[in-house]
Amino acid sequence: MEQNFGLFFGLAIQMYQSRLGSDRAPFDRFMEGDDDALSAEQLRGLLTFINRGPGRSDDPVFLGIGQGNCVSCHGGAEFTDAAVSNLAAEGDAPELIELEEAPDLLEGHLVIGTATTFLDNGFSNIGVRSTAEDLGRGGMELGLPLSFVRQKLLGLAFAPELPRSCGRIGEPACPADDRVSVDGAGRGTSPTTTSRTSTVTSRSSHSRTMTRSRSSSSC
Repeated sequence: MEQNFGLFFGLAIQMYQSRLGSDRAPFDRFMEGDDDALSAEQLRGLLTFINRGPGRSDDPVFLGIGQGNCVSCHGGAEFTDAAVSNLAAEGDAPELIELEEAPDLLEGHLVIGTATTFLDNGFSNIGVRSTAEDLGRGGMELGLPLSFVRQKLLGLAFAPELPRSCGRIGEPACPADDRVSVDGAGRGTSPTTTSRTSTVTSRSSHSRTMTRSRSSSSC
């Protein structure tokens, strides 16, 4: 228990948070269609949160808005990629493993590199603790890897499939030597809880169209 305290503590917090439900915050009212629920400053904050930058968020509504790209990790209705509703649309197989460009360090700043890597969807190493000190998702339990990627690379029968699009025209190259980026990674937590209903609506507000998603509480 002592050796795996971080794992069990994380599971305990996850179970507790999964029981929380907040559906009357100003943001919830905004998602339901109340254009007056958020102040102008809060709306700018929301746009910063979802602004992925040039080539990804080219809608005129993002002009003059900072590039937060928070949705890179906190996407979907639950604001976390490690959630059921974000891993699979209805009728689709869950995308438990994803392919991404690996970051590089350029003059003290993280930038998107050209090399690619496999990682577990919704899990990232944000550098809070030394990777050597806490492997997180890259650790082992009962002699088996916690990571979906490493489970698949070991050929375990229950492991999910790797992305099949890499290497195709217009798609990122397949990772060299099956590069994996899961060591030190932790689940992207949700900064809020969401409603217990499951609907998706789209509406236009102040000359913009935004997709508003509602889903069950985060898992």
